[in-house]
Amino acid sequence: MWTERTARWHRCWGDGSWREPCWPVSGCWNGPTRPPRRRSPGWSAVLPAIDGEVVALLRQAREVASVALVTNATTRLERDLERQGLDGLADVVVNTARIGVAKPDPRVVRHAAERLGVPVGRCLFVDDTEADVPAAQEIGMTALHHRRVDDLRTAPAPLLRHGGAR
Repeated sequence: MWTERTARWHRCWGDGSWREPCWPVSGCWNGPTRPPRRRSPGWSAVLPAIDGEVVALLRQAREVASVALVTNATTRLERDLERQGLDGLADVVVNTARIGVAKPDPRVVRHAAERLGVPVGRCLFVDDTEADVPAAQEIGMTALHHRRVDDLRTAPAPLLRHGGAR
């Protein structure tokens, strides 16, 4: 599924370039109009809140399986992960700002599987955006739209319980 929103997002690769054309798409700053320029530099310094339970679950999963972080992010992603001590949380980081195609395009999740060296049929794709899930299913991945931390505990439970192979 390729939507107009995705197409506009797809063109916004850099942290600085994201702000200008994507204000109407993101709806950030409380509305579709661009905020005053004086607020723009502060946007790059903002770090998102981290859910400690999710981080703990990812670390547990990495004990028995490879983990890829796949995200439609800006070019500041890698720096933000490092600043928050999360740069070693995944075996592979697939930042769509770096590969030239964005979710929900199935090429993104296929690229992640290739980088991990894992057949797509052995992958579990988990995303908090429901529209991204069908792309993974389309290429043969098991996929989950997660809405709460309990979803993340349940989906990989068989793998974690049985000490699946990495």
